[in-house]
Amino acid sequence: MASSATLINCNIHRIYNYLSNATYKLLATLINCVIYISYQGGSFSSPDCMFINCLGGANSNLTSLMQACTTNNCWTNITFGMNQNTLELTDNADDVLSKYKGTDGTPVGITGGVAPFTLVPSAPRITESTIKVDPEKKVLNVNLKVVAN
Repeated sequence: MASSATLINCNIHRIYNYLSNATYKLLATLINCVIYISYQGGSFSSPDCMFINCLGGANSNLTSLMQACTTNNCWTNITFGMNQNTLELTDNADDVLSKYKGTDGTPVGITGGVAPFTLVPSAPRITESTIKVDPEKKVLNVNLKVVAN
């Protein structure tokens, strides 16, 4: 359960919303997310829960969950597969992601947004480094060679 959390450009395998106590309401804000399965639908949801530009799988109760929450530009009953371990879309992933764009114009899920998921790190990396001390000048000389990935 995510309470008062904001999830952006996430692939979510399952949302559990089947708690029998009404005090455990889903209060998260989900933006540009792909949700594969939702259990129990909207029984204990709240209008304070928000779905913005989210994509729901065909095998989920996401439609009833979204009806109990606040939604904006969401799609449900979409057929796709998701690997439970890596959270990557499997079946017809390219077709799914190319049709549904998030609020920022990039695909919904982990491959969109300002920092899309990739197995190759996107941050620059250091390939060479040297550190020398100049005791006379009391200076530390640092040289780095940085390359972009």
